[in-house]
Amino acid sequence: HGRTALHICLLLGDTDSLLTLVADSSPSPATDEFGLTPLHVAASIGDFLAVDLLCPTSQSDVVDCVMLACRHGHSELVESLLSRLEGEPSGSALSRLLFDRRGRSALDVCRSLGHDDVCSILERRGVVSIPPSFVPSPPPPPPPPTSSYWLIPMSGRVSTSTESDGRILVSPLNVR
Repeated sequence: HGRTALHICLLLGDTDSLLTLVADSSPSPATDEFGLTPLHVAASIGDFLAVDLLCPTSQSDVVDCVMLACRHGHSELVESLLSRLEGEPSGSALSRLLFDRRGRSALDVCRSLGHDDVCSILERRGVVSIPPSFVPSPPPPPPPPTSSYWLIPMSGRVSTSTESDGRILVSPLNVR
């Protein structure tokens, strides 16, 4: 599954091996097949020690960890991670940071999963549901190919016409 030794130690709860791996080398940013780094796994399982050892360094790492901890209902970890955000934003500034890939706010995710304790932490910090206008839009899909060829088996005579969108229609002629 593309997991590193750090991923496996976290999943097995093997703190001693985790401490050894982190002490012997710098934490690996490698992702598993689901795109999760060891730091993401630590936040998902609510492992304070591992989150501290793997030390989220960028604002986006902290935000990812907060969202994962919210999703899994780790209220104490959410509280701890919120204090690590640069400038400790609150209210609408924090609300704009905390949303998932589907455009749902951290508060909406917690409510949908029944994590009331996490909801109350977020509400105390002023987090609100995010109106869709705040969430970045996904990039538009690529345009369709400019030309495509279809082999259409037909017998007899055919008629062709071009539609306004550039499609060419082929239809059989009824000849008597």
